[in-house]
Amino acid sequence: MQKRAVSLTAILTALPYFCTPIIAGQALAKEVKKSGALVKVVSTGGRCTYGGCYGEVSINAAGAYTWTEGTGDHWHVKGEGQLPHKDIAQLIAQIKKTNFLSIKSVGFKGTCPSAYDGQALTFTFQTDKGQEVIPECQYAVDDRQPLFSQIKRLLRDIYAKPK
Repeated sequence: MQKRAVSLTAILTALPYFCTPIIAGQALAKEVKKSGALVKVVSTGGRCTYGGCYGEVSINAAGAYTWTEGTGDHWHVKGEGQLPHKDIAQLIAQIKKTNFLSIKSVGFKGTCPSAYDGQALTFTFQTDKGQEVIPECQYAVDDRQPLFSQIKRLLRDIYAKPK
């Protein structure tokens, strides 16, 4: 009996030391999720000087964005900045309201722009349930849908800023 009491006491004493890394890890995971990409838009296709073109705009939950472009080993940042808080709040609300299953239920019909030297977009959204990836050449992306309408507007704003 006494031996068990000592063991239980030892366990209860040591418990905070073993749990601290787990709790710290969970806090870090929340921080990474918070500062990671809320939305990423990747454009592929087209013809650039050094091969196929690639561009990426990444927007985090705080509104910071980075726009990069390149091909092969030739990468450069085209723009970095901060979007207005109001726009990010609206974007987060739209992501939460969007029915991604409904979007994915309608397949893309037609010719993908990358087939004729255009660029195809792939949208990645961070949701409460994980990432939702929407390639526009796989699913019928409707630019009139509020989420995609807002993303396209934000992209126009980002591309229009001085480099």
